[in-house]
Amino acid sequence: MMEVDVGKSRISNTAEPSLYRSLALEYYRAARAEAVQRLALREQVLLASLTVSGVLAGFAFKSNSSESDRWLLILIAFIVLPFTVALVRHDHISALLDEYIRLELNPFLDLPQEVTHNSGVQEDRHKAPRHWDFSLYLGEELGRFLRVEKVVHIALLCLPAVAALVALPFILHGIHGKGARILYVFGCLSTLFSIMLLTSYKLRDLLFGPPHVQEEKMPVPHDQI
Repeated sequence: MMEVDVGKSRISNTAEPSLYRSLALEYYRAARAEAVQRLALREQVLLASLTVSGVLAGFAFKSNSSESDRWLLILIAFIVLPFTVALVRHDHISALLDEYIRLELNPFLDLPQEVTHNSGVQEDRHKAPRHWDFSLYLGEELGRFLRVEKVVHIALLCLPAVAALVALPFILHGIHGKGARILYVFGCLSTLFSIMLLTSYKLRDLLFGPPHVQEEKMPVPHDQI
């Protein structure tokens, strides 16, 4: 019987299943903590975007503002892109953490896993209580929630930029000068790319890589063999 030193204790190979579960539980807690942190950072990105857009609009429409002051509105169309990239990056890492929990930690935690039989009937492989991440209610509501969330993100991030681009030609009575037109076109492209990045998962996968990894055969604790 092989023994392994762990600090001042000695653990034999018969204790491997419980050791694996303990390690998986610690990794699960760390992954969940980072996922929650990513959600908080994502909300901060939205708040920062609205704050910066409001400040720029305030300077542009201040009393006795000049034409150069009003051109500050075009900056809203440019800053939307880095804020969008930051938000999508947090979403992408959250998806990677979800895949890590589902594919790599799940087998060691005895969390519910659905198995489809030849008859088409699905059942849980393990009869353990369902965690919120794997709850049936969350699975039913997640699709609708993500659709609403996408609309909210587009509205909060891109609507100020679209409004600035629409308002700028009316405020300035047209976009005059070659340099001004080029700047306006690049602002439109920045806003358009931000909207595409928020709505197209294919574009996200192209830039950041797909969140879904190839499912490999994971080592299974001895008591489940």
